[in-house]
Amino acid sequence: MKYLVLLETAGNQNFIFATNRLRENVGASELTYRSGTKWVLEAVANHGGPKLFDPEPKKLRANLKNSAARGGIEVIVATSGKAILVCEERALAEQIVAEATLRALQEAPGLDLAGAICEFGPTTPVHAAIRAVHDRLAQIRFARPQPLARFANWPMSAPCASSGLPASGIERVQGEPQLLSAPALAKRESSEDWQSRLRKITAKLPNADQVARSLDELEKRQGDSKWIGLVHADGNGIGQIFLKLDKISGYQTSAQNPDYLKTLREFSLELEAATEAAFLAACQSLPPKALIVPLVLGGDDFTALVSGEAALGFVNNFLLAFEKATSDSLILSQIVQKDRPGAQGFSSCAGLALFKSHFPFHQAYELAESLIESAKTVKQRFEKRPIPSAFDFHLLFDGSYTNLRAIRERITIDKTFLWGAPYLVSGDFSDPWVAWHSAEKLREAIGVLNRQTEEGRPNLPSSQTHDLRAALFRGQDHAEHRFKELILRYPGFAQLANDRENLFFSEEGTFRTNFLDALTAQTFWEQK
Repeated sequence: MKYLVLLETAGNQNFIFATNRLRENVGASELTYRSGTKWVLEAVANHGGPKLFDPEPKKLRANLKNSAARGGIEVIVATSGKAILVCEERALAEQIVAEATLRALQEAPGLDLAGAICEFGPTTPVHAAIRAVHDRLAQIRFARPQPLARFANWPMSAPCASSGLPASGIERVQGEPQLLSAPALAKRESSEDWQSRLRKITAKLPNADQVARSLDELEKRQGDSKWIGLVHADGNGIGQIFLKLDKISGYQTSAQNPDYLKTLREFSLELEAATEAAFLAACQSLPPKALIVPLVLGGDDFTALVSGEAALGFVNNFLLAFEKATSDSLILSQIVQKDRPGAQGFSSCAGLALFKSHFPFHQAYELAESLIESAKTVKQRFEKRPIPSAFDFHLLFDGSYTNLRAIRERITIDKTFLWGAPYLVSGDFSDPWVAWHSAEKLREAIGVLNRQTEEGRPNLPSSQTHDLRAALFRGQDHAEHRFKELILRYPGFAQLANDRENLFFSEEGTFRTNFLDALTAQTFWEQK
């Protein structure tokens, strides 16, 4: 009889984006990372298991890949916010869960780390046990109070300067004492470790100085533009792969089968390495003055702040780099090809919220999450085929409208949609639908709008492009008529056509155009 142990965090984004203080955001990211790596692996080592933790992510992955059972403990997964172990004794499993969760309470107040244990025998498939332990963890979470219940506000409590939670300590900021809550203090204290880990990840990056260490640095060095992009990316169908990995890998036998556990371990490690490689590759394509601050970098999950003028180009390049990195991995490419014949690697989708630096991070992140859901609608069109990588984006001009549905309702005229997302960075562009939603087509439209004459004047007069924008809101027929008039006067407008000489393209009984997207994104896809 063996015991499967699952330790996992929940509500990570709420924990990370609880305030607008970047120092706290990155510190929270570091604490989330430690919860599934350092704290769990040190607990494993303290109870006779293998010593695997290393502060350098690449060395840690190498240790995990080559690890073996020791002292009745085997580590299967240890990544940011999640760990899976196999223990030979229940008492041993309970001790590890107790030690790791106690450290979370002490070192990361407010972080929701919980553990579950599931017993399985020699005839129980490992995959069935993994499903069972996830179900058990969900039951445990449902039955206990949420972490914020630990921080009750009483009449005599002083509020935290950054989070609104009851203050529990004081820190001097620019010489002035500031009341801070226990979560805020813990996050700030951990920010230095986040910077140390980031330096290890970017050590060989040719333009490592473009990876900013703070929001102040991002704001000061990005020039006159105060726009910031919040990028959130997530792999396509990877959660479903975990649920059916037994069928895809072919290891559906007993719990003692080591090949299934090895596949699960290598799949997790290769996925994290691919996301990191995609981040580094996309960083190398940043324009010279652009900066980036990665906030979440683990598994297939990626979140970052990037200079506004480079945001769209970075998203496009990150998605392409993720596809390449996963196709270069033997185990990842084999798994995705079994799941979706014809696929070379995994794809990913991203949401990009562009906002001014004073805008609340948590609202920008919520919009980015909605945008990623919009981008992931591509999966519905490619149900049994390779899924293209795609993104959606929006500029937050008005803080009154942060709900994506409400935003899109404002730019819908009858059955005419004044946006072209999702934008695909890969796929079969001979397919008209894919071509119309091509990210490259959006980039070309932005290039047309930004093109200048030899005298340095806009090739397409801005007064006329904004007049065409106004025509969009009078209906499709009016906009098409105005578009054809402009082509006669300024032939360059013809390069903005979507379908023959039309500004709109037809899609399932509706009409769409990418013109408004290109116009609003003129300064957010810097082109060399």
